[in-house]
Amino acid sequence: MAYDNSIKFDMIAGATFTTGDLYKGVFVNSSGHAVVTQASTNTLAIGTLYSVTGSTNGNGVESVSIGWGPLVKLRMAGSTASVGNTVAVSTAGRGIAPTTDAHLFGYIIFGSSGTTGRVVTVVRTGSIGVGP
Repeated sequence: MAYDNSIKFDMIAGATFTTGDLYKGVFVNSSGHAVVTQASTNTLAIGTLYSVTGSTNGNGVESVSIGWGPLVKLRMAGSTASVGNTVAVSTAGRGIAPTTDAHLFGYIIFGSSGTTGRVVTVVRTGSIGVGP
């Protein structure tokens, strides 16, 4: 079971979030609201989602909790990523291997991805003085 030790803050939701969105990477949309999907690549995730919206129309109305770090839970895409690997966040909000379009988010310190949807523990790079 993944664990965390994270500073959390609230933002206005930019979409309706369900339990399937928990621990996905969070981006900021053009309205300044939290979203877990991003239309464009080359965008930094600010943290991971730690709460869901209470209604089916949470967009722009409700606030959600975002985990910033130093340790956060992150929902992974299907891969072979495991402890010691670096991780980025895809435009779908899931953990992936870093690429030129998906910047370093942190290092996996507990768990492995395997099938899509597994949750791992990540130490955020900014929380240890490395990276963006």
